Amino acid sequence: TPRPTPTQGMELPTDIVGRTFRSRTRTYEVTGIETRRPKYPVTAKRLPDGKPFKFPTSTVLAGL
Repeated sequence: TPRPTPTQGMELPTDIVGRTFRSRTRTYEVTGIETRRPKYPVTAKRLPDGKPFKFPTSTVLAGL
């Protein structure tokens, strides 16, 4: 059986890691998906300083 992808069961695209999105006036790059964090499963770094943040899927989808 094939292994489930990290985004399976979420509405995120399968190629989300490495993509950028905007939230408010800032740009972020998705660095990972943590399925054990249902409230904030997306980890991203703020560009250009690299500070890490956690986001809900709805925020990421709205900013793509």
